[in-house]
Amino acid sequence: MRGAIDGELTWPIFKPGALFQAAFPERSRPKAERDIQSLAACGFPSDLLEIWASSIPGLNQLQLDAINEFQVLDGGHLVVSAPTSSGKTMIGELAALKGALERKRTLFLLPLKALVNDKHRQFTATYSAFGIRTIRATGDSTDDVPDLMRGRYDICLMTYEKFTAFALGSPHVLEQAGTIVVDEVQMIADKSRGVNLEFIITLLRMRRQRG
Repeated sequence: MRGAIDGELTWPIFKPGALFQAAFPERSRPKAERDIQSLAACGFPSDLLEIWASSIPGLNQLQLDAINEFQVLDGGHLVVSAPTSSGKTMIGELAALKGALERKRTLFLLPLKALVNDKHRQFTATYSAFGIRTIRATGDSTDDVPDLMRGRYDICLMTYEKFTAFALGSPHVLEQAGTIVVDEVQMIADKSRGVNLEFIITLLRMRRQRG
C-alpha cells in the first residue's frame, strides 16, 4: 500500500485512562486532591504532610494540574506560568522532595544568593528530620562545593551563575541530577541576567532531548 502525506506526520500523546488503570492497577494511583493528605498516595510520609498542612490550607488548582495532568511527581517536564503568590515555587518544591525521597538528586536554581540562603535555612529546618540533606552553592565561602562534586546531597540550591559554571566546567554535576527546578524564570526578561538564564534553559532542553 502506497500513498502520500501532505504536511508533517504527527501522533497524539497517549495518556493512561480507565482501561490502562484496569489492566495495570499497580502503576496507577489516586489523583491528588485539594487536601494535602491526598499526597500520601504519591509516597510522601504523613509527618511531612502534617508540616505542609500547618502552613498552607491545601493544594490549589495550579498545583493539582501540575500533579494530575502533567505528572510533575512522575518525572514530567513542564513550565509553570502564573501570577505572583500562586504557588509556583511549591510545585518545584514538591518535585524536589519527591525526587529526594526516591534518592534522586535535585538541583534547585534561584536567581539570588539571598533566596538560596533563605531556602537553605527553610529546607534544612523542615526536611533534615526526614533524612534529606540540603546543600548550597552561590560562590560564597559557605558553599558546599566538595559535597556537590561528590554527589553527597539530596537537594542542592544554586544561583543561576553558579549552575552555569558547574554545567560548563564540571558537567558530571548536571548528569548526576535526577530533577532540576528553575525558579523565577521571569528573570529571563532582565537585561543583565536574562542571557544567562536563556542559556540554562537551552542547556536543559538539550539534555531532555538526549533523554
